[in-house]
Amino acid sequence: MSLGPIDQNASKDVVAAVNELTERDLNIHVNISWYDAATYGTQVPMKIQANEKQDIIMFTPVPTASYTSYRAANQLMDISELLEEYGQNIIARDGDLLKGTSYGVPNYYNLAGYECLIVRKDIADGAGVTEALQNAKTWSEIHDLLMAMSEYSGMPALVNTNDQGGVMMCRPYMNGSENLDGSYWYDVLGDGYSMILTDPDTNTVYSYFDTEGFYDMCRRAAEWYKDGLIYKDAATAQSYSYTLIKSDVGFGLLTAADLSSNVTFMSSTGYEPLMIPLAQTQLSTNLCTKFGYAIPVTSTEPEAAVRYLNYVFGSEELLNLLTWGIEGRDWVRTEDGLADYPEGVTADSCAYHTADFLYGDQMKILPWAGSDPDLRSIQQEAMNNARVSKYMGFAMNTEGYENIITACKTASDRYIASLASGSALDWEDSVKKIREDMASAGMNELVAGYQEQLNAWLADNG
Repeated sequence: MSLGPIDQNASKDVVAAVNELTERDLNIHVNISWYDAATYGTQVPMKIQANEKQDIIMFTPVPTASYTSYRAANQLMDISELLEEYGQNIIARDGDLLKGTSYGVPNYYNLAGYECLIVRKDIADGAGVTEALQNAKTWSEIHDLLMAMSEYSGMPALVNTNDQGGVMMCRPYMNGSENLDGSYWYDVLGDGYSMILTDPDTNTVYSYFDTEGFYDMCRRAAEWYKDGLIYKDAATAQSYSYTLIKSDVGFGLLTAADLSSNVTFMSSTGYEPLMIPLAQTQLSTNLCTKFGYAIPVTSTEPEAAVRYLNYVFGSEELLNLLTWGIEGRDWVRTEDGLADYPEGVTADSCAYHTADFLYGDQMKILPWAGSDPDLRSIQQEAMNNARVSKYMGFAMNTEGYENIITACKTASDRYIASLASGSALDWEDSVKKIREDMASAGMNELVAGYQEQLNAWLADNG
């Protein structure tokens, strides 16, 4: 998966270069297909269902292509024995995440992140609100400052970050409070659809949609949409995030971020970001399965697939190739040991460019220009010192709940895009209906199941 469109001719050159390495060192030939996030979420699951040949797939935050959704559909192969035999580089990096049966290989990247409001700095500077944004304490202040930027630029402020209208709801973060310091991260206990919320003070499991914070975020989204601050087609747009900002559809987004997100924003959009940090993330089971790779049950070459993944984790040359493209054409090494565009090449003209958290071990990839040359050691230190959820290691056994989960997801899908983007015709009625439909779909039973299993896990691990 890529964060934006990939030029087909450029990607062919990258695949050819990949095969120069894999055929030389592994005697393996690989075929790689890239999809943007919207396409990936439909095409890859469909190919598995159609029994089309795929030996490696990526699990992503896209709900239909997430680790949870693949596992719930029994679409992933148990590769624990293959990892023991062929995955030494993977085990050396991901060892603690691979205990017991393994159905996937998480990417190792800086997970010590936070929720962040990111906007184009040139527009903030032009509207004269940069310092005020950096010092804002409430969502009302943010509203007024974004209005000034919108009036200055002629664009709506915020774009969706997914194909479900995700503008004002950046799960698993809760932003219901008026005060920015009231925003917080919550553990979804491995629920890839983020329908579950857990209170760490009481160890109580709730439905995200039944919380007061959800209601307050829906209200704020509706108000901001009415004021023109939210991209009008956010609920139905198939493109999102950096792609929309690069296309001047809007100038900001509410998203999960980390120490390298400023560089990712700049390299993906061509604009310098202004970042307003909100809630701090904790390491969790769900976070560790956000991006990574798995072997689908339709694979015909699982051994070669694991050998290739192991090679990716161990090869700096291959990691830089997959991430930044062809050296000399798409990027060059700077004197500071960073990657940068060659002279005369820009974000708009670069043939191939992706993000450094999409492939294997981020710590082996050259940071992009604009980063601290010591970024990787800084990120590793952040990982070493990151807060860890008290529920780290808990994973709900969803056997017997598959139909309920599907029904609840279907019920939420009827309303969440319009609520999260603020475009619901009657947001209060939609909140009422999503709660009623979720209850009818079995949400209360699902919450009770999570609570029962969490209680048992805490009794053994608490």
